Amino acid sequence: MSKSLPTVFIVLVGGAMSAFAQPSVTAAERSAIASVWNEIGAAVQAKDRAALEKIYTEDFLHVHAIGKIDDRKIRLDVLLSGEPTIDTAAAVEVGFRKYGDLIVAVGKISMIDKDSKSTLYSVTRVYVKQNGRWRFASSHASLIAPK
Repeated sequence: MSKSLPTVFIVLVGGAMSAFAQPSVTAAERSAIASVWNEIGAAVQAKDRAALEKIYTEDFLHVHAIGKIDDRKIRLDVLLSGEPTIDTAAAVEVGFRKYGDLIVAVGKISMIDKDSKSTLYSVTRVYVKQNGRWRFASSHASLIAPK
């Protein structure tokens, strides 16, 4: 049952989001999202769980390329362990869409895996504005097959 929740969430939110879509994300909002990303990197480097808890929403979910789902506690544990994650990798070719107090960022990242091999992923990151602050609400990674 819990594994089907993200699919249901995507279907329900996807339908609701299309009704509230705004044409573009402002430069200030892009800058705010970039700041969130920089805060994540700094908190991971400092191994600062309290800072990460302020950034990640209480109901944060990450869906791995293999389908495994991490909640916030598991994700923060992974981040603080030093394991490479998409959370700290820089994204390229990022596109943004805004739906009220929600911004969806879709892009690509290249990561060096534990075998020292470069791997390319397509990533989706969702941010929500809560109490005047942008927070990280969800992420998903899909492996891009090499050509």
